[in-house]
Amino acid sequence: MSKDVFKGSCHCGAVEFEVSGLPSWTAICHCSICRRTHSAPYAELCAYDDVRITRGESNLSMYNCGGQSKEDRYFCSTCGSKVYSRLNHLGCCAVFLQNFTTPNHGADGEIDPRLKMGCHIFYGSGTVSFYDELDKFETMPKAFGGDGKTLPNDVHG
Repeated sequence: MSKDVFKGSCHCGAVEFEVSGLPSWTAICHCSICRRTHSAPYAELCAYDDVRITRGESNLSMYNCGGQSKEDRYFCSTCGSKVYSRLNHLGCCAVFLQNFTTPNHGADGEIDPRLKMGCHIFYGSGTVSFYDELDKFETMPKAFGGDGKTLPNDVHG
């Protein structure tokens, strides 16, 4: 496993974090919760055992739907941007791909190929179709505790 350190931050920079090595998995999540909490049609997740907050830990707030969710969602109290989620049901943390600053994910649009997405999850509940080569799971792959059922690219019309 690579010992590379990947760094990131919230939008305003008040909270900075780092993770080591390559993610254990990556996925584009289309579930309704990710869509609503990110105000976007999907969220790009990079799974790590742990996230180290290197600046602004006191600026982090956590949201968990009144304790009813399987995920603890951490966000910056200043700018409101999501920083990471602790996926309690999967025993890992999900860092959001677009928050990485090192390697650069800036205006040039370059995304480090080591962080490329591996599949789509909860694709059936999404709102947009992707015509890529990645597997699209109705829920999740069996390795994540899902049923492993895949869907076609054009399930959304």
